Amino acid sequence: MTRFLTLAAFALTACAPNGELVQGPDEMGPDLVLRQGDGNLTGLYTGEQGSVWFQSRFLTDDVLDMTVELNGLTLTQVLDLDNGVAEYDGFTSHDGTETMMSLDDRALLKAFTARLDGVVGEELSDELVQVRRYASHWVEVPAGMDMRYQALTNIEHSMSACAYVNDWARGTHDGWFEDNWDDDTTLDGIYLSMHGACAGSGGLDEQATLWWVNGAWSCLGSEPDHSTSVEYAYGDCFGRCGGGCGSDTVFTWSCVDHDVCNRFGHSWSASIPPGHCSDEFAAAGIELATEPNCL
Repeated sequence: MTRFLTLAAFALTACAPNGELVQGPDEMGPDLVLRQGDGNLTGLYTGEQGSVWFQSRFLTDDVLDMTVELNGLTLTQVLDLDNGVAEYDGFTSHDGTETMMSLDDRALLKAFTARLDGVVGEELSDELVQVRRYASHWVEVPAGMDMRYQALTNIEHSMSACAYVNDWARGTHDGWFEDNWDDDTTLDGIYLSMHGACAGSGGLDEQATLWWVNGAWSCLGSEPDHSTSVEYAYGDCFGRCGGGCGSDTVFTWSCVDHDVCNRFGHSWSASIPPGHCSDEFAAAGIELATEPNCL
């Protein structure tokens, strides 16, 4: 609660003229304003679905603190990039009580991420890149998952899947009643790439992956629920960390496995009781911060 109150008080003054206005109404339209200071980015996005206030700042050279506020929901992430530790929280903005992600929250985060994808430049700040990555990541938080949790990774052991981008790889997931590498939880051939969503897709929970079914690639529109007859998939940037496609090209093995879980048996809206895909989601989140772009 102390942390929440401190950040809430900071939010009242964060948009004061204390940093360089790097993107504003005169440059990119009235929907996005970014203000970049020394190791500190604040901004405001306003779209059809609502507004998002956000801050991304380095507390030290290796510790990044991020806050995103939308629809009365506050999301926070503290990333210790040097030690591979991440802490996340999501709560009601006005009183700090526990809450969950709504459909409207997901839709707004998806639009916000798409808008940040439109910010281009020769050298985007690390603060902006991480906000963009994590907004996309939070779109896929499993329904029913506790929004306060920690994630760890061994930074001495790379989890990058860059060597398999534009190539085939295997992926798997576990669950309440499934184990990793069982036939009904494993895809033998996933083409990791930046190929986009299949035609006709676009809903928040509508499957946008192409599947090899009956000798042809098919846009099913729904997930082949642990089917042992479906082994090959590609599209919708399979294996990329974050929801669907976007500007960042971080591919890791936990992101591959999260996509397998999320697309092959447990869509985020079906992840109740909490547990389905939550371990893959948490692992994917910390790798998103610690692994490099592949392309």
